Amino acid sequence: MAKHMFKQLIDAVAYLHSLGIVHRDIKMENIMFTLSGQLKLSDFGLSRHFSPELIFSEKHLITGQSGTPAYLAPEQLDDKPYDPFVSEIWQLGIVLYAMLFGHIPFQSRNKEELLMQITTGKIKFNKDSVSKESMQLLKKLLERNPAKRITLPQIMNHPWLMHIKDCQNQVFTMSD
Repeated sequence: MAKHMFKQLIDAVAYLHSLGIVHRDIKMENIMFTLSGQLKLSDFGLSRHFSPELIFSEKHLITGQSGTPAYLAPEQLDDKPYDPFVSEIWQLGIVLYAMLFGHIPFQSRNKEELLMQITTGKIKFNKDSVSKESMQLLKKLLERNPAKRITLPQIMNHPWLMHIKDCQNQVFTMSD
């Protein structure tokens, strides 16, 4: 079921990015489902729109932290400009981790400690509880170096997601 939910999330984010919209706060709490099982991404309060001509230039780079601390990408913690479209890939990795393991990888009651965990990037994986392909995708999503991080087209063509039919007409129930 995680695979189908994640595929819907990837499709939603790819659609937003195709319109030049970056959500900037993708997290479990902002993912909802209709009664028929359709994923809905909510809370666009931090989102930004970039005109198409800016997306492929350095004018769309931003600075500063925005979003939920436990979902921040490592590059958001530097005082350097970063690509918010690439940072969202990290957020997708945090969401997939939560879908697969039942909790997010970085947790602390102390914000400074939490941000240090993200900066060092030490993530514990229970490899025995998930498939090899999902683990491979997860590691590519949570690549600390944004230049090496997997892209949306690569995610959509990843072997773990390749054999999923279009989710638009599927109905999921809690027992799936």
